Amino acid sequence: MKCQPLCGFVLLAPDTDDPIPVEVMRMVSAQLIEEPELIERLRTGQRDAAVQLLEEKLDCLFSEHGD
Repeated sequence: MKCQPLCGFVLLAPDTDDPIPVEVMRMVSAQLIEEPELIERLRTGQRDAAVQLLEEKLDCLFSEHGD
């Protein structure tokens, strides 16, 4: 049986009174859970493709959040 290597992500947000960075990191964290393709792109080194997918998802979330 072949074992898959484990990978993990650590998300850090600045420690400020501004709630925006924490909210953005919460959204990114949620996308890592809800969007398996994002993890796969990061795991396989497809950085630009991962960034594009995350940008698309965050654009949608911010559009919804702003209404």
